[in-house]
Amino acid sequence: TITRNLNSNGVKQLMEHPHLSLEYLLRKPMLAVPHASPPVVILLHGYGSNEDDMFRLASLLPPSLLVLSVRAPYILSETENQFAWFGLNYSTGKPVGDSKEAEQSRVVLKKFVDEVLELFMVDRTQIYLAGFSQGAIMSSSIALTFPSLFRGIAMLSGRILPEIKSQARDKGVLKNLHVFLAHGTNDTVLPIRYARDAREYFEEQNVDLEYAEYPIAHEISDEETRALVMWMKNTLTTSSTSSR
Repeated sequence: TITRNLNSNGVKQLMEHPHLSLEYLLRKPMLAVPHASPPVVILLHGYGSNEDDMFRLASLLPPSLLVLSVRAPYILSETENQFAWFGLNYSTGKPVGDSKEAEQSRVVLKKFVDEVLELFMVDRTQIYLAGFSQGAIMSSSIALTFPSLFRGIAMLSGRILPEIKSQARDKGVLKNLHVFLAHGTNDTVLPIRYARDAREYFEEQNVDLEYAEYPIAHEISDEETRALVMWMKNTLTTSSTSSR
């Protein structure tokens, strides 16, 4: 796998990490004296995008974090640098996700997380996922089926796949998750009802949920970004003073 890192001047450079199954961008912790085992957040982009898209959030996130922005495995266009976690079929007039590809992405993403834990010296009690659109879908898919791996997830303009609910662990395990769930009320790609359904589901599982709606379309606004960063800071602060 070819991985792009940032050198001391903030310039992208290529690095070889043959043991990782997905390509990613990396931001190391930006503390004067970094933690020996930093918390980590894995960023997941949406359909038709790439790892650069979510990586723009890296500089805004808490400096203690190791940040990885991951490229989805399915190629939509190499020339346009567009990728997806699963394909969409529009033959019925509305997009229908490829459930087999979604499941395969869930498996490979779990493998990637395991590889990160093996390669980097990170705080295994503070592993986070944050995704937009399909990235948010994948965040919920892997966290609900492997909740003991994660401290929290952030879902931006996403939804929970129906098939994942049947695979999810019981609420006794899920209640340890911290969830940031945000969505635009003017979203026509994934309408707001998906976020409200997800909110209802998470409330039923008694997770620590922060929910917000914004008067935006299928996008991430500055206000939403600020709320996400504050949620991350607060959750990190809580986790540093208490055990799971």
